[in-house]
Amino acid sequence: MKKAACAFFCLTFLLLPLCGCKGYRETDGEYFVSGVCFEKEDGLFTVDIEVLPLESSKDESESKVFSADGKTVYEAANNTVSLMPKTAVFDHCGTAVISSKIKGDDLKAVIKYLYDTKNLNLGIHLFVSGDVKSVLACEAQSMSVGYDIMAVESNIKKSTGVDFKNKYYEVVSRRMSHGGFCLPRVERNGDRPEISGQYLYVGFSPAAVLDAKESIFYNIVYSGSSGGEISAGGRRCRVDKISSKIKRRGDTLEIGIKCRYRHKSDKADAEIKSEVEKLFLFRESAEVFMPLYGGDCEGIKNVEVTVRE
Repeated sequence: MKKAACAFFCLTFLLLPLCGCKGYRETDGEYFVSGVCFEKEDGLFTVDIEVLPLESSKDESESKVFSADGKTVYEAANNTVSLMPKTAVFDHCGTAVISSKIKGDDLKAVIKYLYDTKNLNLGIHLFVSGDVKSVLACEAQSMSVGYDIMAVESNIKKSTGVDFKNKYYEVVSRRMSHGGFCLPRVERNGDRPEISGQYLYVGFSPAAVLDAKESIFYNIVYSGSSGGEISAGGRRCRVDKISSKIKRRGDTLEIGIKCRYRHKSDKADAEIKSEVEKLFLFRESAEVFMPLYGGDCEGIKNVEVTVRE
């Protein structure tokens, strides 16, 4: 009996190093994906995947980009992953950049791919670019361009109080409830990525492109603001809270904006009203209202804006 117990103890001792610790994962054979980019040209999808190699044997932290084509977005992505000498881990992927040429069913396929990808965080940030390759070529300020773009958006929110509402689950929710959504436009400026406005989509098709200032006022109506600064009468006006309410009355879309200013300013009210009115009045199609209103926009001829404290 003692011999059996001794043998059991020795066998257990020898097997322990082979078992490993629960929850521990060796990273030497893995790439952490920081960004995924989607393009389409001449009927072929291109998927670029930016990765961070994490190795304990040597000091290597620079990001790398792998790229491949395919007839479908899934085929292109699988071809890209197959080029990697290490396993791609999507758990910490922060950014997806989609070419502005991708729309309709192609954009729908990209969104579905993001949902289907194993372990991909549905809080991933989505952006659109007219030149994805140019954005990828930006000089990384931290560890990778994918994370840099997230930081740019975060800084905009801190300085203006405007949330672009572009995380995957927010985009899907907005499309389901309002028929449209917005995606920030990121382009290369010098060696760094810059958010220069946003695209408005109805369904999966682009309805309008807004510049930086238009985006600020659209987003005030779109999602409200938790605070920040707005250019009013040529000066910066500090705002504690902005909220909006939209309804239709006959052929008129009524947009009510409520602002709580840190310092009362009639000029701020006038500026916000003027900018919102200009934003909508120059639009030829009522589709631009869909991501805001969510109802039937056919027959809308007028926009009335009221701003109050």
